[in-house]
Amino acid sequence: MCLVMDILGCVFVMIPLIGPVIEMLFAPISAIIYFRMFGVRRGLFGGIFNFVEELIPGLDFIPTFTISWFVRYVNQKKESLTVIRPYSR
Repeated sequence: MCLVMDILGCVFVMIPLIGPVIEMLFAPISAIIYFRMFGVRRGLFGGIFNFVEELIPGLDFIPTFTISWFVRYVNQKKESLTVIRPYSR
């Protein structure tokens, strides 16, 4: 889903004449989807960043969704690999 959202953000720019209009309509939708996918804490900041990134021409090359997925994946792996030490006296 993250790859699809990043690809959509880039594809809309390539459509002549109506691309920027579609991009303006896609920006809030993309921000809402980001917020829903990544939760309140990470999603609020990322959703705002994603919204601004979609609105500003030339920044569509940043794969915001994919980067966020990767960070989340790495953090989950770290948490699952953390060894819990038994209580010692």
